[in-house]
Amino acid sequence: MPHSEKIVTVPNLMVVDFYADRSELSDEMKRWMDKHLNSKVLAAENCERRIWAGHEDVISTMPNIGIYRDSRVFTGAPAYAFILRYMSGIANPFGLDRPAYDRFYESTAKMVSRSPRYYSNFHEIVGQLSRDSNFIISNVCDKVRPIRPWLIAREMAYQAAGSNILIIGEMDDDDPKRFADVTKRMITTANGGDAGSPRSLTCTIAGGGDQQLDTRKNLEKMIQQGKLRIPDVAYAPLSDLPKAIEQADVVYVTFPLGKRPQFDGFLKNIWKNRAREDNVMLHTDIRETGDEKNFLGLPGYVPASAIKTRHEQRIVNYEKQKKQAENIATEFAARRLCNQSPIRDMDRFPLPRLTLS
Repeated sequence: MPHSEKIVTVPNLMVVDFYADRSELSDEMKRWMDKHLNSKVLAAENCERRIWAGHEDVISTMPNIGIYRDSRVFTGAPAYAFILRYMSGIANPFGLDRPAYDRFYESTAKMVSRSPRYYSNFHEIVGQLSRDSNFIISNVCDKVRPIRPWLIAREMAYQAAGSNILIIGEMDDDDPKRFADVTKRMITTANGGDAGSPRSLTCTIAGGGDQQLDTRKNLEKMIQQGKLRIPDVAYAPLSDLPKAIEQADVVYVTFPLGKRPQFDGFLKNIWKNRAREDNVMLHTDIRETGDEKNFLGLPGYVPASAIKTRHEQRIVNYEKQKKQAENIATEFAARRLCNQSPIRDMDRFPLPRLTLS
């Protein structure tokens, strides 16, 4: 039977949202976490972001929540609306976070395992959150297209399962023994996702340093971390670039035009004189699109400016979709507060049509 005095409902729901590495947490907070997380408090966490939800009598005992980065506290209907936004994926400041729904359910599974008797106090409100968030996801969020530039690059490359991928990247300017962030991100993006897993991935590095040794070490580290799951991973020296381009279905260049002018001319000539014309090459760093005139018009070439244009259009669309999802979450929370079933009454709450570019 539920602990009736602690049954979690919309009126007594409290949620905290903040950012903190474990090393930043006070000893008092760590003791509170050990006592309450996954036993009396649902904890949906990702990297340094921590979202904890439970009965206000429990959450309010949390020590010094206001000292942590970007800390926010919600109670009642705003708390319910926030969890709906989180589960729907729109509470992420960097774009739609589709795995958020699964992270929330992982938190409920942990509580069921650790404290099944206490979880009965959450059973009803978790069911409501599930039904309401699924409505928002299926009617709004499933229509959201990727907005991150590296995902758009993969989309515009028409990368398919079984493709041979070539990454032309660089090492970090401040630490020449590790990949630059944009190079590493493009490698993990090309790794698969909705596009399916490639057959092979070859990486070549422009710039100085012990390229072969450092590139191999970086690739091996990514494999060990589970961030790279392609069965055939290799390094290609710049001297082998013409051959690597002929073998690749998709070529991602992760640094901007103009940063390495001599290399730009070298790459243009290889691409222009390649034998095949069914592969595609993209400059993926939209922060600096450079002077593209020497590359525009080459068969199979996608400039960074095209990725940037689509990125900007997607941001406009996403803001419209996000606002619609937020409005639904707020409306649903208000109805749950009044013990109404919002989905049952949707004929009185029609979704407005969105005009997307």
